[in-house]
Amino acid sequence: MSVKERLVEYLKYKNVSNRAFSLSIGMSENYISNIRKSIQPKVTHSIAVNYPDFNTGWLMTGEGSMLKYHVKDIIDRLKKHLNFTHNMQLTEYLGISIETLYIWKESNSFDKDLIKEKLPNIDINWLLTGKRNEPVNKEKSAGSLDLTTISGYYFPDVSASAGLNMKLENTENQKIPISIPGWGSDLIFINVYGDSMYPKYNSGEIIAIKNIEFQYINYGFPYVVVFKNGDTYIKYIKKGKDHDHILLISENKHYAPKEFSLDLIMSVYSIKGVIKRELI
Repeated sequence: MSVKERLVEYLKYKNVSNRAFSLSIGMSENYISNIRKSIQPKVTHSIAVNYPDFNTGWLMTGEGSMLKYHVKDIIDRLKKHLNFTHNMQLTEYLGISIETLYIWKESNSFDKDLIKEKLPNIDINWLLTGKRNEPVNKEKSAGSLDLTTISGYYFPDVSASAGLNMKLENTENQKIPISIPGWGSDLIFINVYGDSMYPKYNSGEIIAIKNIEFQYINYGFPYVVVFKNGDTYIKYIKKGKDHDHILLISENKHYAPKEFSLDLIMSVYSIKGVIKRELI
């Protein structure tokens, strides 16, 4: 498909005539019919200013989607459409893990085929942009979970020692809903393993964690750090030798600090609370 053909496709979607579009971007009324191969940068800029939902990258290259979108907004629209209040409800409905949802947000991409499979009546253009009328909700089944009071899920077989991502991606893994007033929502509860953070966090305790974007971490505070190979650590995070490295430091002084490249890290979780286990 050529640049001209992609432009015409967009105008059909917007129900805008070639003449009206051309004049709106400061060109002659016959501009589109005169397009041969490409569009000048100044015209592309004018298009972007006058049609902010139009992905000009797609217009020029054909890569990506015709419309600009933000996955965080799409997730909010899905939850509103399905009358959900928590991300956990949406992941249950779609049959994905909460970790997958966080990856969608971080990468600003999502599984369109899965959405169409689960929500065959959804208007994809509305989902991407929020424009046009929201479709009537015929999707939510009477048996959908009511999780309005749930803080999150406890994964009894998952420990912050290794394999967090891989285990959470396993939809057959046992998970137990937990409700704790005042702790927030969309939490993941996992076990503490080992003594590297003793006495701050003890082996056998349960911690509540929540995914955050790396730029929001506060150096000197403890986090759960998940590496791309699945290794998982509870450590204090401090600045490394440069902007591309961090130091992971244990509470237990028998463990030496270790420096890692940010390229090795998949995700970071803040620690929202601890459920203590005491021997009696």
